[in-house]
Amino acid sequence: TIQSLLNSIRNQSGCLDACLCLDSCPKGCTQAAIYLKEKWETQADVDAHLQSRDYAILLGAVSVLRGQSEFEFKDPK
Repeated sequence: TIQSLLNSIRNQSGCLDACLCLDSCPKGCTQAAIYLKEKWETQADVDAHLQSRDYAILLGAVSVLRGQSEFEFKDPK
C-alpha cells in the first residue's frame, strides 16, 4: 500500500518527513493533484533516495494513480 511505502521511505537514512496528500478536484475540475512532501537531512540523502527502490515504486504508483506525473523539487532555503 502507499502507506507502507511511505513508512519505508520515512525509515530511510536522513529522512526527516514524508507525506502524501490528495487534493480533490473542485467542481468542474477534471484532474486531482497528488502532493508528496519530503524533507531530508542532506543532499546526499536526497540523492540516495532518488536512486532507491522505494522511490522507483512510488513513481510507478503515482503513474498508475494519476496517469501522468509532473514533479517539482523545491529547496526550502
